[in-house]
Amino acid sequence: STEQDFEIIILDDGSTDDTFRTAMELRAEDDRIRVISREEKGFAFTFNELLDAARGDYVLNVDPDDWIEPTMIETMLNKMDDNTDFVKCGFWFEYEDGNIEYLYDAPYDEFCPRYLPPDKKMFFFVSQVAMWTCLVRRSFIEKHHIRLNETEGAAYQDTGFIWQINTLAEKVKVVNKPLYHYNKTNVNASTASSRYPMAPSVEYNRIAKWLVDNPEYGIQVRPVLCRARFGSYMWNMSRIDKKDRLSFAVQTQYDFNDDWNYIDVRMFSNPEYTAFRVGMQSPEDFVRMFDVGVEDEQ
Repeated sequence: STEQDFEIIILDDGSTDDTFRTAMELRAEDDRIRVISREEKGFAFTFNELLDAARGDYVLNVDPDDWIEPTMIETMLNKMDDNTDFVKCGFWFEYEDGNIEYLYDAPYDEFCPRYLPPDKKMFFFVSQVAMWTCLVRRSFIEKHHIRLNETEGAAYQDTGFIWQINTLAEKVKVVNKPLYHYNKTNVNASTASSRYPMAPSVEYNRIAKWLVDNPEYGIQVRPVLCRARFGSYMWNMSRIDKKDRLSFAVQTQYDFNDDWNYIDVRMFSNPEYTAFRVGMQSPEDFVRMFDVGVEDEQ
């Protein structure tokens, strides 16, 4: 890294390979590295424990199968000022057949997310929700007691964290170039797993409750939460096993009806809005609509 003033905390979450030995070897070579080892507890527990252990002014999460550009930390620190809550950058998706570059292309260089216009707000809250592209001021996290929801599995567990920092931040800055490499070749990643089919409902309902408890923020972002929930639920239908789709669609009906009073149709295309209404009205038709759509694509 071109920035040398940082700490690395490696938490060995009950690994069964050579992770701990490798981490200890790295620690012996670099006193900026700290190693924590314990029995397996899962992603959210691990991330929260890392937040508790952190001593630096800023926090950057790097997943164990990803990597960052050598200039990432320095570039993002150079964007920081005393009034910025976090800095966000672009990223690459790394596939087996090469890499596909995704520039962040944010709406403004600096802004308060909850006061963006509806279309820009949807882009920021819905399209760019990656936690691993954010350098976050640790005092901001601690001031608002932001932590991950410690549920089973790993899918969607960072969604609430991102929604809270997006909603609470007074100023965000953006580095409009990719600095993070996200590994899409890992077949064991949580996003590829069909386990925990109700995970998005648990997480989005938690966010919705948080917004109800904080109405001064909810009035600004609850409509975009409806659109984010819709996109995540549609993607989740493709992730989970076919046998779980009806039970998830039943939960979808309940959740979509709960969102109805907050919906902003400008955030949906006509086909998306039609699908949203189907999800509200009939779980069976929602599953049928999705299955036909998948079959048409094959």
